[in-house]
Amino acid sequence: SSSPFPAMMSVLYGAPIISTRCLRLAPDRFLFEMKHIDIPSGQNRDETILNRTAAIHAQFEEWIRQNPDQWMWAHRRWD
Repeated sequence: SSSPFPAMMSVLYGAPIISTRCLRLAPDRFLFEMKHIDIPSGQNRDETILNRTAAIHAQFEEWIRQNPDQWMWAHRRWD
């Protein structure tokens, strides 16, 4: 399950969506990366929110596949 809240706020306020991750480079070194998410629209508000939520999670999936050892979930994320 995924929260549509960031996409809803983007639609409501016309705000950009910026995803951020933190990579551990060494025990005491980190890299913060921010990425602007392309904002796909839809035929209506609900479809636009669904499309934007999918775009956000596509970015997370890309990052997780690049460095799976950097991610941990405390819940059953993909059930």
